[in-house]
Amino acid sequence: MAKSTGFTAAQLYLIAYNSLCSVGWAYVLALAVPSFVRSALSSRDDGLLDALRSAAEQLYSATPETAGFGSHGDVSLARVLIVVQCAAMLEIVHAALGIVRSPLLVTSLQVGSRIVALHMIVNSVVAQSKFHLDLYIYIHICVYMHTFVCLHLIPCCCHYHSHHHLLLRL
Repeated sequence: MAKSTGFTAAQLYLIAYNSLCSVGWAYVLALAVPSFVRSALSSRDDGLLDALRSAAEQLYSATPETAGFGSHGDVSLARVLIVVQCAAMLEIVHAALGIVRSPLLVTSLQVGSRIVALHMIVNSVVAQSKFHLDLYIYIHICVYMHTFVCLHLIPCCCHYHSHHHLLLRL
């Protein structure tokens, strides 16, 4: 019997979900990197390390304007981060409904802890000054992770599509 090459509704949904998450995290990255570079270059007279430290401390308040996109809004990076990370709550729903093969308790703890940690950092200036490098690493991982999962769901994009149930967890 011939195998169907069509996508199930769940696969289409997961492709859309991971595509949107990837775009969201890419937007966060697009705000963070140019804002960091512009801030570091504007304060380079203070010395390289001080300029980098100052730029990193201002990371969470980055906006489209500080990233060089013009004055298209004043939504800070912190606000965008909260929206994009809270979208991960759908991963709990995915596990509960059996759309993905992830244990519900583990998924809930992972997603919940990331959201709580993010809210604590966003609401604390002291924490923001200590967790800026971690944020860059985390943003890169999220962009690549959601892109990987999305492409892994599409058989023509990955030779190992039989393992599409593998979702990387942070």
